[in-house]
Amino acid sequence: DVDKTAPFTSGAQELLHLGENSRSYLDIDKIISKAKARGVVAIHPGWGFASEDDSFPTKCADAGIIFIGPTSEAMRLLGNKVQVRALAQKLGIPVVPGSEGAVSVEEAKKVAAEIGLPVMLKAEGGGGGRGIYEVFSEDQLADAFIKASTLAQASFGNPRLYV
Repeated sequence: DVDKTAPFTSGAQELLHLGENSRSYLDIDKIISKAKARGVVAIHPGWGFASEDDSFPTKCADAGIIFIGPTSEAMRLLGNKVQVRALAQKLGIPVVPGSEGAVSVEEAKKVAAEIGLPVMLKAEGGGGGRGIYEVFSEDQLADAFIKASTLAQASFGNPRLYV
């Protein structure tokens, strides 16, 4: 319902109603079920949210629908910021200073002391700018860590953070 009058739907030849809930577009099983019922051959997932769910390509393939996008394996690797950072370093691609992996509050304090403030706390999974918190002083870090971790768990099902 929230997208009925959105500019990006005005050019569509056909719209499929996914539900009244503002999170209905995250129900991949419903999307695939409606697509199959309409004889859809391929799905382009758009951007953000469900398009970053690594089960989407596999579920499409299982339903006989082409997923226009990366494989589940690529999404799993590239969707995890810690893993992709390690891959970039392995390939000799420069990365900004930060932790080598997910950290605790105490480890985040150590990294911040080593590289200097300000730092960013970032969710290990997910994207779209959600789960990022700027930390300008050490006394902000613990509170920001709790907020970022809680948001990351709620948004992406993974509370782990890195600096």
